[in-house]
Order: sequence, then structure tokens, then C-alpha cells
Amino acid sequence: MAATLYPTDIRSTGVNWAHGVARVCSMIGPILGGELLKLEWPLQDIFLIFAAPLFVASIGILILSAVTGGRASSRSELPVGAEPGQGTDTMVTSRVGKV
Repeated sequence: MAATLYPTDIRSTGVNWAHGVARVCSMIGPILGGELLKLEWPLQDIFLIFAAPLFVASIGILILSAVTGGRASSRSELPVGAEPGQGTDTMVTSRVGKV
């Protein structure tokens, strides 16, 4: 989804930033979980603490998909090399000629 939301000229930068943030958060999660277990927090409270960001993220994804109007899903259905609004029948004939 992230790749379709960024303009082409900065797409790699945006996607790599998203990957970097995900990597940092994936390191912080186990550390925080271990510290909470060391402090003898109840497991139910630990699960609720980790579920809250996931719930907020899912709401954010729903809002983002509503704002973009499903732009990401419509591009993924196009054949390789096709641009939005371009007929798919021309893409098939041009590929046959190149083979």
C-alpha cells in the first residue's frame, strides 16, 4: 500500500522510511515486553498495551483507504506495464510482437 501512495520520484525513499520505522518498532516491542514481564505486570495488561497501537493502526489504514478512494487496489489489477486509463488489449498485442 505504501508504494502506491508516494509519487514516483520519491517512492523508494518513502517506502524505505516505512520499513525503517517498522524495524525500529519490531525491536522496541520485545524489549518493552521483557521489561513489563520483569516488573511482574499481569499478562492481560501486557496484551492490552500491545493491542492498542495495532487497533489505532487499523483505524488509520481504514481512514487512509477511504481518503485515497481505493487507489492502491485499482493499480494492482492493471497488467504489467499498463498505465491507468490505457486499454489492456493493446498491451497484449504489443507483448506478442516483442516475443
